[in-house]
Amino acid sequence: GVCHGAISPERVVVTPDGRLVLVEYILGPALEEMHFSWERYWRELGIALPRPIGLSRFDQTADVTQMAAVALALLLARPLSDDEYPHKLADVLDSATARQIDGSDPLPAALRTWLRRALHIEPRAAFASAIEAQTELDRILHVQHAAGRLSLRSCLSRYAAAMALERQMASQSKPEPVPMPLEAPK
Repeated sequence: GVCHGAISPERVVVTPDGRLVLVEYILGPALEEMHFSWERYWRELGIALPRPIGLSRFDQTADVTQMAAVALALLLARPLSDDEYPHKLADVLDSATARQIDGSDPLPAALRTWLRRALHIEPRAAFASAIEAQTELDRILHVQHAAGRLSLRSCLSRYAAAMALERQMASQSKPEPVPMPLEAPK
Protein backbone atom coordinates (compact mmCIF):
# COMPACT_ATOMS: atom_id res chain seq x y z
CA GLY A 1 0.00 0.00 0.00
CA VAL A 2 3.01 2.34 -0.02
CA CYS A 3 3.36 4.87 -2.81
CA HIS A 4 5.68 7.79 -3.50
CA GLY A 5 3.15 10.22 -4.91
CA ALA A 6 5.44 12.65 -6.75
CA ILE A 7 7.50 10.72 -9.29
CA SER A 8 8.83 13.08 -11.95
CA PRO A 9 12.07 13.43 -13.94
CA GLU A 10 13.61 15.82 -11.44
CA ARG A 11 13.11 13.27 -8.66
CA VAL A 12 14.79 10.37 -10.48
CA VAL A 13 18.54 9.79 -10.26
CA VAL A 14 20.41 7.27 -12.39
CA THR A 15 23.31 5.65 -10.54
CA PRO A 16 26.60 4.90 -12.35
CA ASP A 17 25.54 1.25 -12.65
CA GLY A 18 22.27 2.23 -14.39
CA ARG A 19 19.86 1.78 -11.47
CA LEU A 20 17.08 4.30 -10.92
CA VAL A 21 16.66 5.84 -7.48
CA LEU A 22 13.80 8.08 -6.37
CA VAL A 23 14.83 11.02 -4.25
CA GLU A 24 12.78 12.67 -1.53
CA TYR A 25 10.53 10.89 0.87
CA ILE A 26 7.07 9.60 0.22
CA LEU A 27 5.02 12.71 -0.52
CA GLY A 28 1.63 11.27 -1.46
CA PRO A 29 -0.18 11.67 1.87
CA ALA A 30 0.90 15.30 2.27
CA LEU A 31 0.09 16.16 -1.34
CA GLU A 32 -3.32 14.52 -1.12
CA GLU A 33 -4.20 16.84 1.78
CA MET A 34 -3.94 19.82 -0.59
CA HIS A 35 -7.17 18.69 -2.34
CA PHE A 36 -6.14 20.18 -5.71
CA SER A 37 -7.78 19.08 -8.94
CA TRP A 38 -5.70 16.61 -10.92
CA GLU A 39 -5.07 19.34 -13.51
CA ARG A 40 -3.84 21.74 -10.84
CA TYR A 41 -1.46 19.12 -9.41
CA TRP A 42 0.12 18.98 -12.90
CA ARG A 43 0.05 22.69 -13.66
CA GLU A 44 1.45 23.89 -10.33
CA LEU A 45 3.53 20.95 -9.08
CA GLY A 46 4.32 18.91 -12.20
CA ILE A 47 2.68 15.81 -10.71
CA ALA A 48 0.88 13.55 -13.18
CA LEU A 49 -2.21 11.82 -11.83
CA PRO A 50 -4.89 9.65 -13.39
CA ARG A 51 -8.20 11.40 -13.90
CA PRO A 52 -10.09 10.73 -10.68
CA ILE A 53 -13.70 10.13 -9.91
CA GLY A 54 -14.02 12.61 -7.07
CA LEU A 55 -10.88 13.82 -5.29
CA SER A 56 -7.40 13.02 -6.62
CA ARG A 57 -5.85 10.00 -4.95
CA PHE A 58 -2.17 9.34 -4.35
CA ASP A 59 -1.94 5.58 -4.54
CA GLN A 60 0.01 2.97 -6.48
CA THR A 61 -1.95 3.63 -9.67
CA ALA A 62 -0.90 7.29 -9.39
CA ASP A 63 2.72 6.11 -9.14
CA VAL A 64 2.22 4.01 -12.29
CA THR A 65 0.85 7.06 -14.12
CA GLN A 66 3.79 9.14 -12.91
CA MET A 67 6.33 6.51 -14.00
CA ALA A 68 4.70 6.36 -17.43
CA ALA A 69 4.85 10.17 -17.71
CA VAL A 70 8.59 10.02 -16.87
CA ALA A 71 9.08 7.24 -19.43
CA LEU A 72 7.27 9.28 -22.10
CA ALA A 73 9.40 12.35 -21.31
CA LEU A 74 12.53 10.21 -21.69
CA LEU A 75 11.29 8.81 -25.00
CA LEU A 76 10.63 12.35 -26.21
CA ALA A 77 14.01 13.49 -24.80
CA ARG A 78 12.26 16.50 -23.26
CA PRO A 79 9.87 17.27 -20.43
CA LEU A 80 6.13 17.18 -21.02
CA SER A 81 4.78 20.72 -21.27
CA ASP A 82 1.90 22.16 -19.29
CA ASP A 83 -0.36 22.20 -22.33
CA GLU A 84 0.41 18.57 -23.28
CA TYR A 85 -0.62 16.92 -20.04
CA PRO A 86 -3.31 15.77 -19.66
CA HIS A 87 -5.41 16.89 -22.63
CA LYS A 88 -2.99 16.32 -25.54
CA LEU A 89 -1.31 13.23 -24.10
CA ALA A 90 -2.70 10.83 -26.71
CA ASP A 91 -1.29 12.97 -29.54
CA VAL A 92 2.08 13.29 -27.80
CA LEU A 93 2.27 9.54 -27.28
CA ASP A 94 1.29 8.88 -30.89
CA SER A 95 4.17 11.12 -32.05
CA ALA A 96 6.76 9.38 -29.84
CA THR A 97 9.35 7.21 -31.52
CA ALA A 98 11.98 4.77 -30.32
CA ARG A 99 15.10 6.81 -31.05
CA GLN A 100 18.14 4.79 -31.90
CA ILE A 101 21.65 5.64 -33.04
CA ASP A 102 20.78 5.00 -36.69
CA GLY A 103 17.43 6.84 -36.78
CA SER A 104 13.93 6.70 -35.36
CA ASP A 105 11.57 3.77 -35.37
CA PRO A 106 7.97 3.73 -34.22
CA LEU A 107 7.49 2.66 -30.62
CA PRO A 108 6.72 -1.03 -30.39
CA ALA A 109 2.94 -1.45 -30.31
CA ALA A 110 3.05 -3.32 -26.99
CA LEU A 111 5.01 -0.51 -25.31
CA ARG A 112 2.69 2.14 -26.77
CA THR A 113 -0.31 0.18 -25.44
CA TRP A 114 1.33 -0.14 -22.01
CA LEU A 115 1.94 3.62 -21.89
CA ARG A 116 -1.66 4.35 -22.95
CA ARG A 117 -2.94 2.12 -20.15
CA ALA A 118 -0.52 3.50 -17.55
CA LEU A 119 -1.29 7.11 -18.48
CA HIS A 120 -5.05 6.45 -18.29
CA ILE A 121 -5.55 7.77 -21.82
CA GLU A 122 -8.45 5.34 -22.08
CA PRO A 123 -9.61 5.03 -18.45
CA ARG A 124 -11.55 1.80 -19.00
CA ALA A 125 -8.37 0.06 -20.21
CA ALA A 126 -6.14 1.49 -17.43
CA PHE A 127 -4.20 -0.80 -15.14
CA ALA A 128 -6.13 -1.71 -12.00
CA SER A 129 -2.97 -2.03 -9.89
CA ALA A 130 0.77 -1.47 -9.86
CA ILE A 131 1.29 -5.24 -9.84
CA GLU A 132 -0.75 -5.59 -13.04
CA ALA A 133 1.27 -2.79 -14.68
CA GLN A 134 4.59 -4.35 -13.60
CA THR A 135 3.58 -7.81 -14.81
CA GLU A 136 2.57 -6.44 -18.20
CA LEU A 137 5.74 -4.36 -18.52
CA ASP A 138 7.92 -7.36 -17.64
CA ARG A 139 6.11 -9.33 -20.33
CA ILE A 140 6.66 -6.80 -23.12
CA LEU A 141 10.20 -5.61 -22.41
CA HIS A 142 12.71 -7.84 -24.16
CA VAL A 143 15.66 -5.45 -24.36
CA GLN A 144 19.16 -6.79 -23.99
CA HIS A 145 20.83 -5.44 -20.86
CA ALA A 146 23.76 -3.69 -22.59
CA ALA A 147 21.62 -2.23 -25.39
CA GLY A 148 19.16 -0.96 -22.79
CA ARG A 149 21.92 0.87 -20.90
CA LEU A 150 23.20 2.46 -24.11
CA SER A 151 19.70 3.63 -25.00
CA LEU A 152 19.16 4.95 -21.47
CA ARG A 153 22.45 6.85 -21.54
CA SER A 154 21.59 8.40 -24.93
CA CYS A 155 18.06 9.28 -23.84
CA LEU A 156 19.21 10.86 -20.58
CA SER A 157 21.81 13.02 -22.31
CA ARG A 158 19.20 14.36 -24.79
CA TYR A 159 16.78 15.00 -21.92
CA ALA A 160 19.44 16.84 -19.89
CA ALA A 161 20.27 19.02 -22.92
CA ALA A 162 16.58 19.88 -23.40
CA MET A 163 16.20 20.76 -19.70
CA ALA A 164 19.32 22.98 -19.80
CA LEU A 165 18.02 24.79 -22.89
CA GLU A 166 14.61 25.27 -21.26
CA ARG A 167 16.23 26.72 -18.11
CA GLN A 168 18.42 29.02 -20.21
CA MET A 169 15.45 30.29 -22.20
CA ALA A 170 13.43 30.85 -19.03
CA SER A 171 16.23 32.83 -17.39
CA GLN A 172 16.67 34.99 -20.50
CA SER A 173 12.96 35.82 -20.67
CA LYS A 174 12.76 37.10 -17.09
CA PRO A 175 12.83 40.91 -16.85
CA GLU A 176 15.69 42.49 -14.96
CA PRO A 177 14.64 43.66 -11.48
CA VAL A 178 14.53 47.41 -10.97
CA PRO A 179 16.51 48.43 -7.88
CA MET A 180 14.42 50.21 -5.29
CA PRO A 181 15.89 53.09 -3.25
CA LEU A 182 16.44 52.26 0.40
CA GLU A 183 14.76 55.41 1.61
CA ALA A 184 12.25 57.73 0.06
CA PRO A 185 13.59 60.98 -1.42
CA LYS A 186 13.06 64.05 0.78
